[in-house]
Amino acid sequence: MNKKGFTLVELIVSFAMISILSLVVFRTTINIQQKQSRNIAYSNYVTFYSAVNNVLQNDLVNKTIEELEFCGRNCYKIKYEGEESKELSIDIENKLIRYGGFIERLPVSFKYYMDLTISEDIYDAVDDHYNAMLTIRIPINSTILPNDKDLFYIYQYNSDINPITSKIS
Repeated sequence: MNKKGFTLVELIVSFAMISILSLVVFRTTINIQQKQSRNIAYSNYVTFYSAVNNVLQNDLVNKTIEELEFCGRNCYKIKYEGEESKELSIDIENKLIRYGGFIERLPVSFKYYMDLTISEDIYDAVDDHYNAMLTIRIPINSTILPNDKDLFYIYQYNSDINPITSKIS
């Protein structure tokens, strides 16, 4: 028999092999896209963190806090020695953070998942060093990245030398 063509078994085997290879390529493409999405989200987070850190950390390291006042939900006024108060606030709905004249929007895949908090702790000092600290927590998480990506800032001071007038309720 000199018939030219493929048998049914040959066609089924070739379709099965093509299907398996297609699934492998499709799955690999999906994994690469997911990894790229995580990389982009993390890069956006680092850019956001750097911008916020640049202004807030600079003040906390180089200035002396004189007064701290609660000014509403997710809003605190920080008064530095010899300066006007700067308002630190987050807008959960619009995904914004404000600090003085600085305003920054959260990256797309991120959100504030709870309220901004500032807490004060006083503890026993060793050798007349810092005996108190303010902890600022900006709560952030992502729909793409694992774990919360909260921003934490700590301001250490000596409450005996530089007491902070606190109006936090």
